Amino acid sequence: MNPELMPLHRRVARDPGELQPLLQRVDEIEALQNICRRWSSEPWMGALRVVNVRGQTLVVHAESAAALTALRYRREALLAYLREHGRWPLTRLETRVRPALPGRGV
Repeated sequence: MNPELMPLHRRVARDPGELQPLLQRVDEIEALQNICRRWSSEPWMGALRVVNVRGQTLVVHAESAAALTALRYRREALLAYLREHGRWPLTRLETRVRPALPGRGV
């Protein structure tokens, strides 16, 4: 069978190292999300999710424009906190409004 067509669970069972880079990336994004939540306990922080890091840019999606506006006013403080408490030399913040799907948690 072509390895590209093999079901995911079989691929992981056969060679767990194959997915290691992806799992490390997920861990990195999850660590950034946790640091962001420690940075502020404001209610609007619950509406934000870290979705990517590209170079020195942190990519964040928000469930509402209101949460995004609050974040934009505190952008520099967040980036400074992440540089201080993590290993990421982040200098830019890219944001988008992406409402959560009905019935799904963030």
